[in-house]
Amino acid sequence: MNRDRTAEALKKVGSRFKLCVLLQKRVIELVHGAPRLVDCDARNHIDAALEEILADKITLIEDDTIPEAIDDLSALEAIDIMESEETGSVRL
Repeated sequence: MNRDRTAEALKKVGSRFKLCVLLQKRVIELVHGAPRLVDCDARNHIDAALEEILADKITLIEDDTIPEAIDDLSALEAIDIMESEETGSVRL
């Protein structure tokens, strides 16, 4: 990975954390067979994802519904607890 290209992507995305999350999500998609969105000579998925960010082909969508997702998760955890009490098993 080229430091200058990484710094440029960092400016586009806004923070190192956001860049890492975006790269991780896209690399997972590429590993599972998603086609590259840019024509590049990148030898690995991380470099290909970085080039896609620089070409504005992918962005990180910030979702304001995170509290709702947490509430949904709490409901799912409550269901798991009830199910585990019924079966006597523990689910993590």
